[in-house]
Amino acid sequence: MFEPGRNEVIVGKGAFAQFGNIDLGRIVRWGSQDWKVVGVFAADGSVSESEVWTDLLVLRGVYRRGNTVQIIRARLASVPAIATLKAALAHDPRVNVSLA
Repeated sequence: MFEPGRNEVIVGKGAFAQFGNIDLGRIVRWGSQDWKVVGVFAADGSVSESEVWTDLLVLRGVYRRGNTVQIIRARLASVPAIATLKAALAHDPRVNVSLA
């Protein structure tokens, strides 16, 4: 796992297998920053395995994103929790969200 506050990333096993420059321990340059690859993760074969993950606060600072994010993934406790989440987001004036 990456350490919060550092320029470290973990990569999905699909990305790890596809790209030759993402070896464990390697420093890669994305954008204006160097990132250390510290781990590989699996996600039951899902599309998430093509992603690269890092600490949100570090990433927002590097790309000057302020307090914004494009996507949030959540694992809910049950199927009925989806309705609860949608209702909470729909009524929260702090967020402008599109639910998939």
